[in-house]
Formats: sequence, structure tokens, C-alpha cells
Amino acid sequence: MKIIAKYLLFVLCILSATMNLAQSVISTVEPSKSDTSLNTVIEKMLGRKDIVKQIQINAGSYNTKILTDSISKFSKLELLSIFSSKIEVLPESIGNLTKLKKLSLLGNRISYLPKSITKLTQLNTLDLGAGKLESLPSDIGKLKKLQVLNVGYSNLKSIPESIGELVDMEMLILKGCKIEQFPQTISFLQKLKHLDFSLCKFSTFPIEILKLKNLEVLIINGNRFNTLPDLSGFKKLRKLIIDKNKYDIKKLKLQLPNCEII
Repeated sequence: MKIIAKYLLFVLCILSATMNLAQSVISTVEPSKSDTSLNTVIEKMLGRKDIVKQIQINAGSYNTKILTDSISKFSKLELLSIFSSKIEVLPESIGNLTKLKKLSLLGNRISYLPKSITKLTQLNTLDLGAGKLESLPSDIGKLKKLQVLNVGYSNLKSIPESIGELVDMEMLILKGCKIEQFPQTISFLQKLKHLDFSLCKFSTFPIEILKLKNLEVLIINGNRFNTLPDLSGFKKLRKLIIDKNKYDIKKLKLQLPNCEII
């Protein structure tokens, strides 16, 4: 697979040179014994900062608490993915990556996001799952193009009201968080298709989501509530994942005849 990846990168570089175009260069980095830190790896790529559009670092063996400011110098970056590098702090300068469309920091240790994160107005995917995130910015609603937000298995206890401004949101993953309720503004997410708040702390079913008429997948198992309201309004729902032993499945199937109940 490494040989194939190198060959594809070579082909991309040749096409860029012959066509004289700024093609997307994909830098996928695996940890090596010669690299002492994640930040060193990033700084080694600075020579290509004006052409690199995607950085994917599978850095399970790195131990980098503070991500280097140098990351903000990749002005054309559209995708930044750093997996499980023990990052605790993002630099404020990350807000300079104004062309960024996808930010994935799965499995890191970030508890708070810098205020500048809301400057990433082209962002459509924000993946902060399996981390230590404790809160989202109160003005996260500024990320108008956000379609996917994953904060599953984090320490998140609440959702800011401005989430209702993310009207293009299609997927929201909150699995395993410490959330007990939604803000009423969540009902504004009329494009939402996939909602997962399983293994959270809800004691009653959040009636706010009954207004999300375009939901196709709803995952709610592992919460504390034992009763459900009438779900027949979810006309487009095709998959419902619940704790089957808690509810009247026959009744649910009558309400949702076209839905798979798992």
C-alpha cells in the first residue's frame, strides 16, 4: 500500500508540473523512528506549504501536547486530519486556515477550542470524537457551512444555542457525551438526517427533535428515559436504534412502518 501511495503522489506531481496547475497535493504521514515529534513532521513540510491542500497524519505514536503555529502557514489547506497524537492545545492561529473544509482531530486530548475556530467559515466537517472536549464555542453558529459535527465520546455536557444557526447540518454525533438536554434551537436544523445521542444522560425524550422532519437515522439507545412520544411524524426515518426491551415495538412499527428498528 505504501508503494501505491508513493506512486500516486508521484503521478500527481508530474501532472502538476506538465499542466502548470496548482494541483491538490496529499501528504499522508506515518510515524517513523527518525521523527521526534509531530510538530517536527509538520515543519518539514513547510517547503511545500503553498501547494499542499491536504495533510493526513496517522500519528498514534507521537506525543505532542501543543500543535505548532506553523500549521497556520499552509494557506491552501482544505483538509487537516491528525489522529490520536495526544494534542491538548490548538494554536489560536488555526483560524488563519480560511480554506479549510475538513478538520479531523479524532482521539486527541483537546478540552477547549480556540476562539478563532469560528473563522473557519468554509468548514463542512468537524470531527472531535473520542477526545476530552468539554465545551463548544458559544458562537459555533458562525460555521454556516458545517454539515457534519462529531463530538462523540467526549466530556461535552451541553450544546450552545447557536447550534440552531447551522442550518446546513446533516449529521450530528453526540454518542457517549454527558449531555442531558438539547437547546430548543436544535429544532431549526431542518436538513439534519443523522442524529446520534446514544449513551448520553437524557432522563426524558427531548421533544425538540420531533420537529426534525427530515431525519433518516435516529440513534437513542443507552439513555435514561423509558417512554417515547409518538414518532409517526418522522416520515423519512429509515433506521431507529433503541433499547428494545424498554418499549412497545409493535406500537413503534405502526408509527414507523418504513423504518428498521434495531
